[in-house]
Amino acid sequence: MKTSDNGRKLIEGFEGLILQAYDDHNDKIVQPGEKPIGTLTIGYGHTGSDVTVGEKITKDQADQLLSKDLAGAEKDVNILVKVPLNQNQYDALVSFQFNTGWLAHQHCSLLSALNSGNYNLADEDFMLYDRAQGVVLAGLDRRRAAEKALFNTPYVAPKPDVVTVSYTRIPMTTGTVAGSVAAVSTVAVTRSPDHFWYIAIGVVIAGILADIIYHKIMNRKVITNVA
Repeated sequence: MKTSDNGRKLIEGFEGLILQAYDDHNDKIVQPGEKPIGTLTIGYGHTGSDVTVGEKITKDQADQLLSKDLAGAEKDVNILVKVPLNQNQYDALVSFQFNTGWLAHQHCSLLSALNSGNYNLADEDFMLYDRAQGVVLAGLDRRRAAEKALFNTPYVAPKPDVVTVSYTRIPMTTGTVAGSVAAVSTVAVTRSPDHFWYIAIGVVIAGILADIIYHKIMNRKVITNVA
């Protein structure tokens, strides 16, 4: 499974976006010559040896870093969770793992409850991970509550895009393809991602061929009758 757009928005909202290297202890931009109190961070909570003091990135680069970082959390959830998940449950767990990393801990009560099939206990266990050094932090408490709420939200799969194609056959002048050409202009496609154009084009071609065959048959009838 992969994180949905909805799950990603949840993570982005709590991580926040800062396009300069900052100290995650106080969200202060770290200037050259300064040393962070906490961890040097950039973008949507990205950390690592590749983050340097004074560094600046673009929104697109921040998005790319987040996708790369999410891949690790997604891999953990895909490997560690042994029971079926819907998209909302999966997104909530990816957010949790991205923020805490605790699913990979051998004593993670949330994972233990979930893998035993106790989904209700698992959702309660989100709230056990709202502390830092034993102190409940308001930001972590809000994030765990949001993850728990998402975990408990029934998932409704999005409706597939619908292609609507209207085709009007205009009578052809004998011996021409004028009718078919005119018919092409009446095709309408709504909510059409790129791959749906193939469907629309196929419908148009089928209509044109049908017109040509129809008029050839009608022309033969006319010739036969005249003879």
